[in-house]
Amino acid sequence: MERKTRSSRRLVLNHLFQTVTRTNGEIAFTWTAVRGLSYQVQYCENLPGANWFDLGTPIVATNSIASGADSIELSGNRFYRVGMQQ
Repeated sequence: MERKTRSSRRLVLNHLFQTVTRTNGEIAFTWTAVRGLSYQVQYCENLPGANWFDLGTPIVATNSIASGADSIELSGNRFYRVGMQQ
């Protein structure tokens, strides 16, 4: 079961997705990262007045590319962003 939580952590939102692919009910994305730093993927379902929710737990980069994924079989429209945690 997916947990919807609003993030209370400060994120630096200057990261761009490098790749976004959709395969078999899943969307996967990668972004450039710094090894050892922690990143959080967030999503919202409506951009005007967006309420952003954490997608899973923070991801610690193990090299210069980090990745995340989301099951989209049961979800409507979703918008994504990634930020480095401070």
